[in-house]
This record gives sequence, C-alpha cells and structure tokens, in this order.
Amino acid sequence: MSAAVQERLTCPETPCSVTSLCRAVGLSRSTYYRHRVAKEKIRRDMMLRETIQQVALEMPSYGYRRITKELHRQGTLVNHKRVLRLMREDNLLCLRKKQFTVTTDSAHDRQSTWNLAAKLVVTGLNNSGSATSPISAWQASSSTWPLF
Repeated sequence: MSAAVQERLTCPETPCSVTSLCRAVGLSRSTYYRHRVAKEKIRRDMMLRETIQQVALEMPSYGYRRITKELHRQGTLVNHKRVLRLMREDNLLCLRKKQFTVTTDSAHDRQSTWNLAAKLVVTGLNNSGSATSPISAWQASSSTWPLF
C-alpha cells in the first residue's frame, strides 16, 4: 500500500468512500457488505439466543411455539422458524416423556379362566378339507363363504 493511501485511510478529515477503501485493500464491495451484514446477524442471533435460554430456563416445559409467544409478549418480534432453529442448535427443545398407557385391567374382581389352547397342537386340515384336530376346526377357508 502506498503512503498516500495509508495517509488517506488514517486521516479522519478526508471522507473515504467504501469503494475507494475496498479498492485500496483489494476487496470487492460485495465482500465488504456481506461480512458486515453477517457480523450484525451473528450479534442479533446471540442476543436472541440469550433471551431464549432465559425463557427456557424459567419455563422448561415450553416448546418453541410457547417460547415464541413469550418473546412476542416481551416485545421481541421474531419468527417461529428462527426460534426453532436456534433452539435446535442450542439443544433446548422440550422433550416430554410419553405416559405409559395401561391397556389391561388385571386388578378386577372377576374370576379368570385357564388358557386351554396352550395344550393343543396345531395340525391343520387334511386334503379333504375336514378338521384333523379340535384346534384346526378354528381355521376357515374363504372359498366356502357366500358372495353377494
């Protein structure tokens, strides 16, 4: 870099345009603006992350939808997709345990019966279609059903 360019960069009285500064450093203007916007976005995301983390610590059962509503109540306008992305990156998503559903009522006062089918042997039908054992009588052939 020449002495004139260095003097111009350090002298506050002379106004310098972004184009001339980028040309002096050897960058394009688009690179300058892209990095400037990226730094601002990172700073805004960090501030939003802090707010999301505070809300998530206060209310651990809140998911991204409720946290988005809480941020709106606090005056922070933010999209739910952005909140979801940041919560995924910070591993703050609320994972709820599924409740165990009881499907069998074993504590009833009625008498239970023995499992008689456990002693039977499954043999099937013989070639003529008649049952060869009591358990094979439970089998059916769809060819004998009447069709409408």
